[in-house]
Amino acid sequence: MSGGVAAASLSTGASAAFAIDEHERTNREPSYRLSPPSPRTGEFRADVVWRSSNPGIALTFDDGPDPRYTPAILDNLAEKSCRATFFVLVDHVNKHPELTRRIAREGHELAVHGADHRDMAQLTPDELAGSMQRTKQAITELTGYTPVLMRPPYGRFDAPVLHAATMQRLRMVLWSDYLPGRQSAAAAERLEAELSDGAIVLCHDGRGTATQEVVLALEDFVPKCVARGLALRTVSDLLADA
Repeated sequence: MSGGVAAASLSTGASAAFAIDEHERTNREPSYRLSPPSPRTGEFRADVVWRSSNPGIALTFDDGPDPRYTPAILDNLAEKSCRATFFVLVDHVNKHPELTRRIAREGHELAVHGADHRDMAQLTPDELAGSMQRTKQAITELTGYTPVLMRPPYGRFDAPVLHAATMQRLRMVLWSDYLPGRQSAAAAERLEAELSDGAIVLCHDGRGTATQEVVLALEDFVPKCVARGLALRTVSDLLADA
């Protein structure tokens, strides 16, 4: 009988502990994860970029590579001798190695988006380091190029994400403008009229956010930008000496 009571008490205690942990996880105070992980010694600085002061603009593509959309985007960019930056997921890199190599071979920049598309602000320091390192390594092994930039999924980050990126020698790049996957033609027309030098434009070439609408909209958007004298450059090129 006592064994049964003890087992019941243990089960209740575990459930209560789980409920507390879940409450703390979903009701964190605003200061949660504002400090980098231990050891907290020496100076720690991290750089986050939204746009540049240099001439030209940077088209960026998240969540690929994806054979449904990436090849057509590459074809479009090649027609105007334009360059872009692709923030890739390691699962997609490993699944589509030849497409990854094509991106690099055609002069575009490959950058880190993570091992998968999980919110990095929910990952532990070890998970963050592993996600970035694996993506970096996969790109380097396939192309010989070592990435120097990263972008967190959803644009969400905190101090541990910044710390992990800095430890991996990756500069965090977000965006100043956005081309959505719905009603893309109208959005591209508005965006092209408003763009100015230094803009970093978020697009998608993979997962559920990318659409054929974006691919078609870019067919007009890219030459219009070129006609306006807005050079389409990689992010690293756009940020050089900025």
